[in-house]
Amino acid sequence: MKSSENELGGAEVASASIRGKVFIVSNNISVMNINDLVDSYFDRIEIEDTDFYPSDDVDLAFLSLSMPKAFLQDFLRLKGQNRDFPDVAEFWKETELNKRLKNSGKYHGQGHESLARILGYLERNVWGEYRPLENDRVGLDVFEEPDE
Repeated sequence: MKSSENELGGAEVASASIRGKVFIVSNNISVMNINDLVDSYFDRIEIEDTDFYPSDDVDLAFLSLSMPKAFLQDFLRLKGQNRDFPDVAEFWKETELNKRLKNSGKYHGQGHESLARILGYLERNVWGEYRPLENDRVGLDVFEEPDE
């Protein structure tokens, strides 16, 4: 279990991993896992684009999202990692954003391809990159990993 002091109230905050799930626990008895974290930020995730990106011999599916930077920072805290941004593949898999986006009403024709079609390709291995945006938001571009 990792422990640290909270900057706001000096409350002790600890994170632990139990059976692959990560929890944050503080002395005020609040508990959060990754599903709770995604639930708390999901309404603030925006779809910017859906398309196929030309690559060597094949076009790769990609999805461009905008999200609060705090979402990524809280994810890292839950994981007990001290980095600027989470690994895209790990973040995508553990947050299950693919499933959540597929079952949401967030898509309203943004982009060049249907969201369902792009998400079908992003069920496999992915890679990606982050882009700084304004107003404490971060862009996340998720790409289909090409078959070898």
